[in-house]
Amino acid sequence: FWSFILYLGLFTYLTVRHARRVLRVNSHNELQSWHYLWQVFGVLIMGIGIVALGALYNKILFIIFGAIGVLIAVDQVRFSLRKDSTAQQRLLEHIGSIVGSGIGAHTAFLTFGAREMLQLEGYWQLAVWVMPGVIGTIAINRLTRVYSTPAKPMQHLKQD
Repeated sequence: FWSFILYLGLFTYLTVRHARRVLRVNSHNELQSWHYLWQVFGVLIMGIGIVALGALYNKILFIIFGAIGVLIAVDQVRFSLRKDSTAQQRLLEHIGSIVGSGIGAHTAFLTFGAREMLQLEGYWQLAVWVMPGVIGTIAINRLTRVYSTPAKPMQHLKQD
């Protein structure tokens, strides 16, 4: 259980770090350094291990969150290894990563809070684990749509 919580914390940290870094880089090459990518590969390997543990011990949450961590790590590697990126692409990557870190943080607080304070059982406890991911994914999709469309030029006001 504690290895799973450590894993959730690490991939939440990874998404915050990536969100900040994509806005700060002067050159896309900074995202391609081994110094930057080794932690991403570490979470990728840990995610595969968490999925395997989930499959071995029939723990659905390990499988779900292990797979999410693998997808996040693969997405970050793909973005980092691309040839170049525009400011808008980095902004969209930032939005996805920062909302993703919010998903991780809210999942952690809700699951521990719900278990201790509300004493939820069965499917209600599972819903608390999954709900932040569903809400966060909807938020990422909507924000990406808003910020990926080019701004319309302002119309000059008619002067009478």
